[in-house]
Amino acid sequence: MKKVSFVTIVILFIVFMQTFAQDKIPISASMNESTIIDTLKKVQGGDTFHFPRNAGIIYNDKGRLGGWLMRGKTLPSVYDLMNLDVVQFNDLNSKYDTELKRKVFLESEEGIEMSKRLKALKGQVLKYPFYFVLPLSGYTTNNTAHAEYNLKTKTLDIEFRTNYSYYAGFINFPSLIVKCHPSITQKPFYNIISGHKYNSNIVKIPMTEKVAIKVEDNIKTLNLIVEFKLQQVKGPRLLQGISTKFFIVDKATNEIYFSL
Repeated sequence: MKKVSFVTIVILFIVFMQTFAQDKIPISASMNESTIIDTLKKVQGGDTFHFPRNAGIIYNDKGRLGGWLMRGKTLPSVYDLMNLDVVQFNDLNSKYDTELKRKVFLESEEGIEMSKRLKALKGQVLKYPFYFVLPLSGYTTNNTAHAEYNLKTKTLDIEFRTNYSYYAGFINFPSLIVKCHPSITQKPFYNIISGHKYNSNIVKIPMTEKVAIKVEDNIKTLNLIVEFKLQQVKGPRLLQGISTKFFIVDKATNEIYFSL
């Protein structure tokens, strides 16, 4: 009797493991990152947003970068990376504080190796999209925006301050200018705050009232996320790119409220 019970237990265990294996998501070593992200989206209903692991993420309200390759760096680090500035990127300015010291270091074995690694990192970073994250609630400061639906133009109007002059032919964000979908427009203007003149902008995103009311009702938890392909750096704190997608996403649940 004991032998029969033991065999029965083993058989039941094997059946259970086979069933469990069939129900698992098949993520093999040969699957690339985008496939894994698509699989995750399907499992969670297709309406949630996930950053690709190696993407560069610019958190406008936090002044830092996210993503596996650039995590912990600041926005000027992208400028240094694109220019392959080994000393600046690795925070070695205080150690190599003259042109001669930098020249000697860069010609050393250590400097040459660090230059190779930085060039390889640049190649890796440029393989993936970048994401610019702008909170939609708060005051119109450098770090946050104010968003409200415009009944006349049928657009979600996102207002914020910028740190630079207006670049024609691009949608202008804080620290980012992008080419994007032609239906997305803007209205740059000067804002007077406490006697000071600031460059400001209103980005207008076409949207139905049905979607917009949900956005307005949950505005305090929402981020605008601009997906873009980095083209070049215009300065230490200004990137230029081509946008491939706009998202409005709940920062707590990752639910996508809108995409274009």
